[in-house]
Amino acid sequence: MAKLRTYAVSAGIGIAIVTLLSLGSDVATLEWLGYFLAPGLLLAAIVFPQGAEGDWPYSYLVAALLIDVILYAAIVWVIWTMVSRSRLRLDDSP
Repeated sequence: MAKLRTYAVSAGIGIAIVTLLSLGSDVATLEWLGYFLAPGLLLAAIVFPQGAEGDWPYSYLVAALLIDVILYAAIVWVIWTMVSRSRLRLDDSP
């Protein structure tokens, strides 16, 4: 149950990361942040090959954002797990 809770918190952090990246990429000097959203766009293009110009543009964008959220949540979860394991090792050492 603790792993599920940890991943749920990581998913919330992933949503925040994707939201901040999306908002930041709209600023003229920070448009390079949009490159961090490219994995979701590329993977969503497999399902929706026409992209945002196709019949379902909003579905394409939602799929891309969900893929990005899952990706960044997994990265946060892995880092969080590594940090917690290293803390356990430090606490157990004499």
